Amino acid sequence: MNITKFTAALIAFVFIASNQLLWAQPATEPRPLAPGVLKTMPPKLDARDSFTPALMLPGLSATKFEGNFTPNAATLEGQSNNVFLFRNIYHHDFATLGLRQIQLGFRNPDGQVVVKHFWYLVYRVRDMGKSLSYEEVVEETGIDATKTEIRRDSLESSESNGTRIAPQFSLEGWVLQSDGNYERVAHADQYLPLVAKEIQKLEDPNQRLFNKFEIRDIDIPRVEADSNGGVWGVAVWEDVNPDLDFVSVYVRGLTNAYRVQQAGNGDLTLKPKTLQINFWRPGDRSRQILDKVRYGIPLVDNPVEQTQICKHYQLPGPQIRAYLYYPVGNREALIAEHDAEVDLKDFSSPITAELDNGTLPEALGAAISQSGYDVGESVSVKPLVAGLQWEFEAPLNGETRRFVLRFEPQFWEKKDEGIRFIKSLDYLWIYR
Repeated sequence: MNITKFTAALIAFVFIASNQLLWAQPATEPRPLAPGVLKTMPPKLDARDSFTPALMLPGLSATKFEGNFTPNAATLEGQSNNVFLFRNIYHHDFATLGLRQIQLGFRNPDGQVVVKHFWYLVYRVRDMGKSLSYEEVVEETGIDATKTEIRRDSLESSESNGTRIAPQFSLEGWVLQSDGNYERVAHADQYLPLVAKEIQKLEDPNQRLFNKFEIRDIDIPRVEADSNGGVWGVAVWEDVNPDLDFVSVYVRGLTNAYRVQQAGNGDLTLKPKTLQINFWRPGDRSRQILDKVRYGIPLVDNPVEQTQICKHYQLPGPQIRAYLYYPVGNREALIAEHDAEVDLKDFSSPITAELDNGTLPEALGAAISQSGYDVGESVSVKPLVAGLQWEFEAPLNGETRRFVLRFEPQFWEKKDEGIRFIKSLDYLWIYR
């Protein structure tokens, strides 16, 4: 063999050997995901989550006093009902690969192999610096006075507690009983580290998936919106009823936002902001591992089934929203909202019925008062569009102000004999 042929053969051998060596090396980077595989639920900041409306301070008992020269707002009772408590809030970005199932075999001490069925949700959490905060600013009025101004995305990670999270997952759905009725069941995510490792092997061996306790100790770096960074985890459920359908996964802990509700007896209830991710599973228990769990809700044309879907996914109904009218600029500001209490059987609402009769419902009046606008109990409501829009006037800080009330759907509305779903219902943010 001459030198030229020997050199060519050597080069070919080296090329083949190097390619075999490259193919033999295990991948170290997580595999890229195809477009649309990862479903993202971006942060949804709402200024109403960042302050507590004017409520009676707990533990303070003040008698209402009607003076001849002192307005109620200047009395102890009036001032104690007009205290706003501001707070900084943060909100993380959440994404998921969907709700899936896996079967694993485990060997008992006696040597027998037992096959168990699990549901799981692989997810990613990112801190993109989304926050609302407040700052005391000195007013340029020549007197010693300050005002509170809102700031967006100005919190550092240490302030927002955005570097650590402790998410809680609840898998909830409905199971059809033998009598034809549905029963609601709920499962909390479980600590199953061995199962989490097997899921990681199945999904992507190079993408570390933290279990429910490990992820609490992981620092989540702040990233840009177009970044692929973030921390990955997995929520696992065991012994899920095989007949489960109309499924929702509720995720709490992605934000510190909450709403405060006050009952008629003065008791306060804190309702954390929660992510609700909806799925549905056409199938049965016979070959459940092959049943694909789909995003969103089933879209049907039958009015009866549409009503059942609204109930199964507990979709919030229309609201009555109250606006304060500002003549300057001819604008309105949303100040309160209350459930319209629409009956899905006939789509009637006792709230709208009272408003059409010229009366302000007690619950709606309380919601407006809790927002810091004490309009009293004897206001006269004027219907503008029956069942849809009303207005009334009430004294506010020494002047008469106009309030506008509107019936506004959130996620669904009545259409003909059935229901029209207004927007995609893959996920929604609720308070519970």
